[in-house]
Amino acid sequence: MVLSFYSPGAGAQSISPPAKALPGLTVPGPSLEELRARLNNLPPSIPWEAAGILLLEAPGERYRLGFRLLARDQGMLRLELSDLFGRPVYYLVFHQGQTKALSLADNKTVPLDLPALLGAFPLPPGTGWENVFRLFWGRIPQPPNETSPVRIQADRDPKRMQLLVNGDTPQIIRVEKEPFRVVGLEVPARGTSEAIQILFSNFIELSGSYWPKKIEARGLDSEKKLTIQYDQIIPRSDIPEEAFLIAGP
Repeated sequence: MVLSFYSPGAGAQSISPPAKALPGLTVPGPSLEELRARLNNLPPSIPWEAAGILLLEAPGERYRLGFRLLARDQGMLRLELSDLFGRPVYYLVFHQGQTKALSLADNKTVPLDLPALLGAFPLPPGTGWENVFRLFWGRIPQPPNETSPVRIQADRDPKRMQLLVNGDTPQIIRVEKEPFRVVGLEVPARGTSEAIQILFSNFIELSGSYWPKKIEARGLDSEKKLTIQYDQIIPRSDIPEEAFLIAGP
């Protein structure tokens, strides 16, 4: 199936249907309202701890970092990055809508230039720190909002369906129907931003939901690739709020 994207003038881009539409454009199942709610809270917000490997790849470059993540909910996360020898290098904390980074080498907070970092990472345009942490959570970085037009489309795999989302962030979301879980999404190229593909795989069952242990984001033109590979994910209810506080500006 070939998916084409077009821009109706200078406004937001739209996703056109495939040249040869698949049969069954209307897929029986949850309403759009139910789908939006499930996409926004999948996997669910529970306190948890995790550890794994972060891989950053580009033509001729490859960086590997260990990480440990603490989370009380989607708005309260702490990401600890380690070097090849397991030594902590940076702490990134998202708390009360603000993101701070602590350099352990200098023992001080450091500025976070997200636009510059996005030049190295294959992430959709308009991505903010909250969206980055959503990806670590195993969620869609920019889920469709209440006003985004959404069309349900059959997939070639009868066990899956596609959500064609128009609006500020046009995207194609691929969902497995049973058990309900997002398995991938594509964001078309916009302006100078390349097309992005994100895949979710290696699911485990946790607290009645399914969590991806592997998340891959790749640029379809530049061959840049970001991989989040979890070694373990453990529910925890004893994480203190002090773990998410970093002193400094």
